[in-house]
Amino acid sequence: MKQRKYDLYGYIERLPLRGVRRSIAKAMVKSKYTAPHVTTTDEVDITELWQIREKGKKAAEAQGLN
Repeated sequence: MKQRKYDLYGYIERLPLRGVRRSIAKAMVKSKYTAPHVTTTDEVDITELWQIREKGKKAAEAQGLN
């Protein structure tokens, strides 16, 4: 008689992955190990850039461009 495995939530039944589920699982594992797991944040003062943008918008409106 084969002994069934049991954990905190009950008996465990392992089924092989097939078809689309197998492809999805492979892609998820690949992304886990190839995607960078880091986040960076920078703060930038864009006051001058914003002023240039506003001037450009006014010039475009004067030429009939929106």
